[in-house]
Amino acid sequence: MTDLANAQKALRYSYRSASIGQVYGGALWLASALAWTLINTTVGVLVLLIGGFLIYPVTKLGTRLLGNPGSVDGGNPLREASVIIPIVGALGIPVAGAAALYDIDWFYPAFMVVMGAHYLPFSHLYGMRIFLPLGAGMWLAGLTVGLWAREWSAVGAALTGVVLAAVGVKASIDYRREFTRSSAT
Repeated sequence: MTDLANAQKALRYSYRSASIGQVYGGALWLASALAWTLINTTVGVLVLLIGGFLIYPVTKLGTRLLGNPGSVDGGNPLREASVIIPIVGALGIPVAGAAALYDIDWFYPAFMVVMGAHYLPFSHLYGMRIFLPLGAGMWLAGLTVGLWAREWSAVGAALTGVVLAAVGVKASIDYRREFTRSSAT
């Protein structure tokens, strides 16, 4: 196994193949879309923004409660990237805010574009190809809704939530398969 493959495997183990963050993110997008639809757009925006800033601590807590470290060893060559990539995603959030100031129905599509682009490097970081269609799909869906179906903004957010949760479940299954087999040998 190469050094990169070992570093990716260590990251998958530490963060349970990103499953906790994906399931939490999916629930968050669904809660935000629900709040947007049932309460008002401001509450929907706040749910996604405030909850989004909690993704890292929730992921770290969840992985630790399940017996994983929730961080990678200082010698892991992907450690720096595992910190920088999420920060780059967060730095794109003002784009969604600016779009929302122009037209509130652009909030979710802009957020989908930013977060979709943010997920693409996760494929290399974790060595998990599932992040390529996830990122590209979120980016394309955000662009599509933003340009041609803004009135379906909350539906796009809800579908994003379902897809993120599904990716989280698949990642959890893959994690169990990989690390149950590894520990048995």
